[in-house]
Amino acid sequence: MTSVKILLVFGICCFAIGCGESGARKHFTRGEVSIDGVPAASGVMRFDPVIAGDLPGGAVIVNGRYETWLTPGAKVVRIAVEGDRTGLKPTELSPNIVPRNFLENPPQIEIPANGQVDFHLTRDRQG
Repeated sequence: MTSVKILLVFGICCFAIGCGESGARKHFTRGEVSIDGVPAASGVMRFDPVIAGDLPGGAVIVNGRYETWLTPGAKVVRIAVEGDRTGLKPTELSPNIVPRNFLENPPQIEIPANGQVDFHLTRDRQG
């Protein structure tokens, strides 16, 4: 399975998880995603709850922006963006270009009430 297909499956799962019906109150959250100052062309995001019983969420990145509805509270953020090493255009065989330090230590954020959370990432020189 190519990395593009994996990314697509991941995106569909995130969308399905983030769009489920529940009695929990959700906040509209949006933001920007860039890598080395360039808006991410496309990708997916996953918001995993820190507290048991909280709901996970997901979002699709399009032209460096995402929008989603999330329950309030602490979430661990995971991002997958495909692109080549010279830009952020997706290619069929391109790897996830999210910086290694972000992948290995995903940040924990607090979901604000109807706010914006941006992710401006910088790749290390080794990849």
